[in-house]
Amino acid sequence: MNLSLKTQIALLLALFALLLTTQLFFARANHQIFVDSLNAYQIATDEEKLVRELERDVLDLQRHVLVYKDTGSQSAINRFNQIVKRIYASLVVLSTNLPDELSIEITNSVLNAMTQHIKDYEENFVSVVEGRNARNSFFQDGVITNINALISNLDNFAFTNQQLKNAYIIHLSTAENITYQYLLSPSALLKSKFLHEITSASSVISKTPMEESSKQSIINALGLVADQFSQLTLSTQGYLYLVNVVMAGSANEFLYLAGDLSEKTADYSKQTNFSINNTIADAQLKINLYSIAGILVTIIIGFFTAYRILKPITTITDLFEQLSNETTVTEIPGAHRKDEIGQLAKAAKVFNAKNTQTTELLKDAQEINESQTKLNEKLAEAKLIAEKANASKSIFLANMSHEIRTPMNAIIGLVDLSLYQQPNPKIKENLTKISYSSQILLNVINDILDFSKIEAGKLDIENSYFSFASLFDSLLAVASLRAAEKNLNLTLYVQPDLPTNATGDPLRISQVVLNLISNAIKFTLTGSVDIAFTSKPRDNDTFYLVVNIKDTGIGMSPAQLDRVFTPFMQADGSTRREFGGTGLGLSIVTQLVKLMGGQVIASSLENGGSEFECTFKLLHESSPNSLLQPNNSFQRPVIYIKTTETTLIKNDYVNRISSSLSIHDVGEIATIVNTITPNHLLILDIQNGRQSRDIHQQITTLISRGISIGCVTNTQPEQLSTILESQWRCATLSHPFTPTEFYLFANKLYGTDAFFANHSLDKLKDVATLNINNALYSGHVLLVEDNSINQMVAGEMLHSFGLTYDIAEDGLQAVTKVKNSPYYDLILMDIQMPILDGNGATIEIRKAGFTDVPIIGLSANAMKEDFNTAKQSGMNEYLTKPIKRETLRVAVEKYLKAAS
Repeated sequence: MNLSLKTQIALLLALFALLLTTQLFFARANHQIFVDSLNAYQIATDEEKLVRELERDVLDLQRHVLVYKDTGSQSAINRFNQIVKRIYASLVVLSTNLPDELSIEITNSVLNAMTQHIKDYEENFVSVVEGRNARNSFFQDGVITNINALISNLDNFAFTNQQLKNAYIIHLSTAENITYQYLLSPSALLKSKFLHEITSASSVISKTPMEESSKQSIINALGLVADQFSQLTLSTQGYLYLVNVVMAGSANEFLYLAGDLSEKTADYSKQTNFSINNTIADAQLKINLYSIAGILVTIIIGFFTAYRILKPITTITDLFEQLSNETTVTEIPGAHRKDEIGQLAKAAKVFNAKNTQTTELLKDAQEINESQTKLNEKLAEAKLIAEKANASKSIFLANMSHEIRTPMNAIIGLVDLSLYQQPNPKIKENLTKISYSSQILLNVINDILDFSKIEAGKLDIENSYFSFASLFDSLLAVASLRAAEKNLNLTLYVQPDLPTNATGDPLRISQVVLNLISNAIKFTLTGSVDIAFTSKPRDNDTFYLVVNIKDTGIGMSPAQLDRVFTPFMQADGSTRREFGGTGLGLSIVTQLVKLMGGQVIASSLENGGSEFECTFKLLHESSPNSLLQPNNSFQRPVIYIKTTETTLIKNDYVNRISSSLSIHDVGEIATIVNTITPNHLLILDIQNGRQSRDIHQQITTLISRGISIGCVTNTQPEQLSTILESQWRCATLSHPFTPTEFYLFANKLYGTDAFFANHSLDKLKDVATLNINNALYSGHVLLVEDNSINQMVAGEMLHSFGLTYDIAEDGLQAVTKVKNSPYYDLILMDIQMPILDGNGATIEIRKAGFTDVPIIGLSANAMKEDFNTAKQSGMNEYLTKPIKRETLRVAVEKYLKAAS
């Protein structure tokens, strides 16, 4: 056989599949015949059952008709109607579901006849109900009522003969009793007796001496009673005839047809059952035959497989096992075959020939392995050298940070002190520029250190509880100043239902957002920068804070956008030269956002602005409160006058302080002035002074009528809000504003806070800052600092707080001074000093028993491990140089009391 092994197996499997397919085909055919027969049998059984139910229903109809005939019960009528409806439904089912075989024998005329009988039966029952109601009417309202009236009205007639009167009453009473008897058992004899008693009563009246008119009236009434009784008997005989003759006949005809139909359905069920049994027997026979054929084919396939495939494969397997054990093989069976077994035999020959070569190759591999071991040892040495180089790099960055921050501390501290001393405007301007430039240099240093920490995997993300309100205030404090330098409009939108507090790293969030805002301002020459804080749906514990920053700046091309997050790279060379920067900011932003469980998405259009969106995964409280509560006491309607397509305050903000909101264009103000009442609040968008002058007359009129007015302006022009507040004495709100500032604006609109009505928010901030700056503390401080300039800077700051101080040049002097003069209220401890550093000095001071004196560390090192080391040595606080006066004041305030 020259066929391949695959072909042989395929032919056997095809034969087996054909047999199985044929068996499956006939099995499905037999199954379908069986199912059809079973369905037919089920239908016939259901039809037979339905016919039996029809017979029972008709008998039940007759029973309720007889019940109604005797009692006149309304429940019998209701039950009759229900049974009739069920019979109609059964007849419809019968006509629909009859099998074709039964439909030939049972024509539609049979079912139509049954249906007609039921209709006749129903119509006759209606007549029975009407006849019985008529009988009751003749009985109750006619005969009985008139007889009682004739008896009760006797006193109105002049009966002089008592004996005749008694005879008259007896005849009427007897007639009344006969009427009741007739209702129970109608008969012609009772009818004759009733008419006899009425006639006798008329005879008595005829014999009674009275006025002819009265006598004739009574005789006429008696005649009316006789006529009504005759009507009663006629209606009774009519419906009894319908019940006993007509309806009984219809019921018997229906039962006859139903019985005939029942016999035919029963015969059909028997025939169907017999057919099913025959079908099952035939199907079983065919299945047995095909099963036998399948078993035979399976046995043939098994023998063929064992002889042609399994045995040769076992032989070849043993052969290869011998070859793998390097056993010498002289004869290889199966090499003469043309199929795959023959190919395996040939491969065995080749394998046998290669065994000798394999032995030689194994020796060569052992030699190569020894060489590889030596290379691995060299690689380990190179790795150790690289790790040492990386450690040296970290040490270099730490030392560089310290060496740069130390003089920076002196520069920034001296500038801060000089500005505090209120110099003349020119010097103040120069000092401000120095402070700004120093801050830029400090930011560059911070960027390099952050990048280094991220690269080394040593940057940790804190999880602390913080307030969004304070986060917004700190962001706007920096962003507003930078936007004002370029006269840019700056807007802030905060989603109203953002939680008031969250758990995360507010310092790193501020760093990311400020970096993006600074870039947006830097690359925007004119227009605006829009900031938006929103959130994605919360789960049980966490939510995503989404920050979107969009500008109208120079934008980027797709190629520039692709590399904008690369370290030390900006959009291109020309941009770097024009706008400056290290190119590390966005790279650090990306890494920080990833560490906080989010991502950064950037989109840009060349000369069309850029948009950056970043997300932060934060924890929220179990029952968080919204920044702008949906339910509050602000419920007056607001009329909003806009000067552009969109309002300067989002609708979802205004809806939080108003029961209703209507928006109008500024051109409509003249038409709606008279519709505004003192209950309304009027909010105006004012873009510039010209707009305010155009509507000044209308606003003056509204103010004179006591209307509460609020004005909303953009960031630019800066003085517009002050002018409007002075001109109209109204509440003002300028972009960018936080939810808290919006609530203050609402308070002023509603007039609920007189203080805010007379002071702008900026003035309040200035007052708060002034009070802080003038705060003085009492106490004596030990300043431990080896750098003379830093001694002077820190000393001037302490002096400005009203504090006295001593100086120690190094850590050893500090320990000595504390031990010799233990009256210091606070110690400012530099970290890096000769002889004994700050950490060592702190440890010695704590060991000497001075555990209560607060120690604040001062260092140019900003690494996380430096902070941890200071805490472990016993320091209470750790401040990173350069240190600003306000930062030091906040730290001192924790431990020293204000001077009295």
